[in-house]
Amino acid sequence: MESNLKGCPFCNSKAEVLDLRKYKVFMVKCRKCGAVVEGASKRRAIDRWERRENEAMVQELWKVVDEFKVSVYGDKHDNVRRIKGELKGILRKYA
Repeated sequence: MESNLKGCPFCNSKAEVLDLRKYKVFMVKCRKCGAVVEGASKRRAIDRWERRENEAMVQELWKVVDEFKVSVYGDKHDNVRRIKGELKGILRKYA
């Protein structure tokens, strides 16, 4: 496993590189949700996994998601409203 791979763009979990050279392909696969990208070489597969169109937006969104995970034990309705507002603000910022 490559220790410095970015987290999964869908669930932010760790990923691993699969060497399927006998099938003429390399893959980077999320260990949790199974998201996958392929490449003809290990470097190409990793480059495709690491590519993020809006890296700053993705990082802001994951921060809000992580905050929500921590705050879920409080007043859920207030937390959900606050989180929805933050997400809408981030999406507007990058639209």
